[in-house]
Order: sequence, then structure tokens, then C-alpha cells
Amino acid sequence: MKTFIYLIAIFVLLSCSNRRAPVYEWQQKYFAQEKKRLVTIITGYEFENGKYKLSFIDSTYETFNNKGQKISSNGTQFYKYNAQGKVIEEEYCPRSCEIPAKIKYVYDEYNRLLKVINVSKLDSLEYVSEVYTYQNNLLVKKTIGADSLATTETYTYDNRSRLRTRLTTEFNTFSNKWIKYQETMFYNSNDSLIMRKKQLVGSPEIIISKYVYANNLLSTQRDTTLNPTSLLGKQTVYTINLNQKNFKYNSKGKLIEKISLQPDYKTPYLKWTYEYK
Repeated sequence: MKTFIYLIAIFVLLSCSNRRAPVYEWQQKYFAQEKKRLVTIITGYEFENGKYKLSFIDSTYETFNNKGQKISSNGTQFYKYNAQGKVIEEEYCPRSCEIPAKIKYVYDEYNRLLKVINVSKLDSLEYVSEVYTYQNNLLVKKTIGADSLATTETYTYDNRSRLRTRLTTEFNTFSNKWIKYQETMFYNSNDSLIMRKKQLVGSPEIIISKYVYANNLLSTQRDTTLNPTSLLGKQTVYTINLNQKNFKYNSKGKLIEKISLQPDYKTPYLKWTYEYK
């Protein structure tokens, strides 16, 4: 019975994905540029009683122009580029595609992103949603939001210009106060990120993420959350939450499988497969 229900759900998903939505004039100019289409079929499984059980099948597609630039995602999100190949505008359909919402990207003379501007589809009003600040050609600050409660990220780098720390300051509406997250990055000799530590400033909890690579592609990501608790001021007990994901790729370096493991780092929990057409 369960198998029958899954088959019906899959049929409905595929049927819906094949329905043709109306094409508006502003969309047509993007579709006219299409030279290549890549369809990704995503299949999800749950691991129960020693075997995988089909959970869902979904698909997405991307279209590209003759320069290899992505011009559309699922026919609802579209991209324009400048002469240097940077995205300068994104048009998308939040609900109806009759009038698109827009995001504009502004660059300086060195082609560095300076700010992101959102354009309302209702009244065409523009507001700055992100601002970027550079020093010695390195991004040192990112501001998200334009009001007094804007979130900021500040960055520092090592002597090889690799991101070393990121400090995020944001206003927490639940506690009604400002909080800060500190992240520290570590790299191998190939400049690949191998470890990241993240901690809420003022809190003993720390999240350690470790990354393992094969042929310069990420093969394993393991996240460990440590919650140190002092007992009578004499010893510390660590409550550990574990999470690991394993990745597999095809000969072209595209992701074909992702498996999320249970805390024993052995037993699968969820699996996703990716097929490209």
C-alpha cells in the first residue's frame, strides 16, 4: 500500500513539472537565449530497517546561453550579465510572473560587488539590502539590511589571503538583544578548508566542522557540537551532537550522491541521488 502511495505521489510530481505555465514577454527574452538545458533529477530516500525507502522524486532545470552563462532556473528565476560576466540583475516570480520582482547587483571599477538592491514588484521602489566594503582588494565587511538593526559580517585573512575569521553581529528578535557569532577557518596546503569552528560569543557551546577531500572534491563533512558543562567547578562534561554527510561525484566532478549519517558515523539516515540530463 505504501509503495502504491509513493508511486502516485511521484506521478503527480512529474505531471505537475511537465505542465506548461504561460510565458510573459519579459520572460521570452530569456528563453530566446537558451542554447543548453540541464535537468537535475533529485531522488530522496529514508533508511529504515536496514534498507532505503523511496521518499520523493523531484526535478529542477537550468538553462544556459551560448557563453555558458546560466540565464534561468526552473523558468522562474532569470539572470543578466555585464561585459565581464558578472550577474547585474536577477528577475524572478514570487507569485505571479506577470510583473517580476528584481534584484540588482552594483560593481565598482574593479568588478567587485559593492551593493545589492531589491526592487519591489508592487511599486518598483528600490532599497539596498547588502553593502560590501573592501580593503587591499579583500572583502572586510558585509552589511545585510539598511536600517539600525542591520546584520554585519566582518572578515580577517591570513598571509595567503585566505579567510581566517568571520564575526557576525545580528539582532535576535526573540531575546531582543544583539548577539555575535565568531567563526575561525583552517586550511590544508592546497588552500582547501579542512576545519571551521563556530561559537556564539559568550557561550561555551562550540560547533566544529571538519572537511575531507578526494581529488580536490569534498567527500566528507562532519559537524560536532560540544556543550561543556562544569560540575562543581572541578570537571567538565561534554554533551556531543554529531552530524556527518558523505558526498560522491561523477567523472565530471558533479555531485551524484549525498548521504547523511546517524551519530555513529556508520548508519545511514537519509540519502539523495542526483541525475543530470
